[in-house]
Amino acid sequence: MRIGIALSGGGVRGAVHIGVLKALEENGIYPGVVSGTSAGSIIAALYCSGYSPDEIKGIVEENAKNTIIDFDVREIYSYVKSLFAGRPNKIDGFIKGNKIQKIVGDQCKKKGCQYIKEVKKAIAIPAVDINSAKINMFVSDRSLFKEQKEIEYDDDIELAAAVRASISYPAVFKPCMVKGKRLVDGGIRNNIPVGVLKTMGADRVIAVNLGYAGKADKDIDDVLEIAVQSIDIMAYVISKDLVREANYVLLPEVYDVKLLETARIPECIERGYQAAVKVMPEIKRALGLGHLLR
Repeated sequence: MRIGIALSGGGVRGAVHIGVLKALEENGIYPGVVSGTSAGSIIAALYCSGYSPDEIKGIVEENAKNTIIDFDVREIYSYVKSLFAGRPNKIDGFIKGNKIQKIVGDQCKKKGCQYIKEVKKAIAIPAVDINSAKINMFVSDRSLFKEQKEIEYDDDIELAAAVRASISYPAVFKPCMVKGKRLVDGGIRNNIPVGVLKTMGADRVIAVNLGYAGKADKDIDDVLEIAVQSIDIMAYVISKDLVREANYVLLPEVYDVKLLETARIPECIERGYQAAVKVMPEIKRALGLGHLLR
């Protein structure tokens, strides 16, 4: 039986997925089909390239010690200057995203997975064309899919470029230009890409939702967090329909972690691990793996 897992977006919260994967593997559950949106796409790319959860933890924590958020200082300065001049320039995002793309690309190449077709496990990474609103689904095998009106499937792209497109959080990261299309965060339309997993051969599916889960958060008090929470609420409403195809939905409830709060990455990994361990019997039953119950 092939197990599929859908890893949602969530900024720094995406580190939770590492702990979840570690807990699953410790319990004899090895997902062979993986989809990931935004931050989830980073973990999905590394996992499908052949890295273990512990190796991914090392990669993420080591790089988090450095500056991985590359603000476009020149364009931000120009924009602020133009505001004072009364003739504001256009700006499409404050973070370039090049550092994250390079880190992911370098690590995946070490495993021989420069292109999405070369991954060891089947993968799907969504992004959204901001001009047409169409979902661009980057997959490891395009031949498995029939073209749809609202979704364009593509397996001719570097893995790191697919990740870079999917993490392009609106107004924070600059959109990613791919084949003439301006792509933004896949979470805008598909924050938990569950449905694609069945087409790629998954028999049972786990969804890991790191977004808004209906809980109140009194710390939404600045412009960035207001924007993030607004998109999270939108994704929450959309995701309620998307996750119906999942056999189990894990809600680690890490909504208190801010979008770019990189210092809390180790904490997120541990919280993901503990959240999965706590409900592991339920996960096994949902997947039809009762024989793995201890």
